[in-house]
Amino acid sequence: MYVIVDTHINLISFEELTQLTPAPDAILAELNKAPKDYAEYDYENGDIWGRETPSSALPRDDAYLKSYAFLNEDINYQLADTNLTEQELINI
Repeated sequence: MYVIVDTHINLISFEELTQLTPAPDAILAELNKAPKDYAEYDYENGDIWGRETPSSALPRDDAYLKSYAFLNEDINYQLADTNLTEQELINI
């Protein structure tokens, strides 16, 4: 017996996302369904800004840090895609 589970996430457009109400709760609820997927999708479409920290600025060789953000009605939404610990992030 095989069970096939559809884990495909239906991302909504950035414009639709920012129109969800009540903000920020509805926006955060949608973003939290697939935060990394939304960040990469919206960054590739030019809707949000992103930055990858060079490895030379990180505390260990296997570390990575990508930051994404957008501002909507005076609310700043941010996502950090990283394998750093909280203490390592504080020290950067």
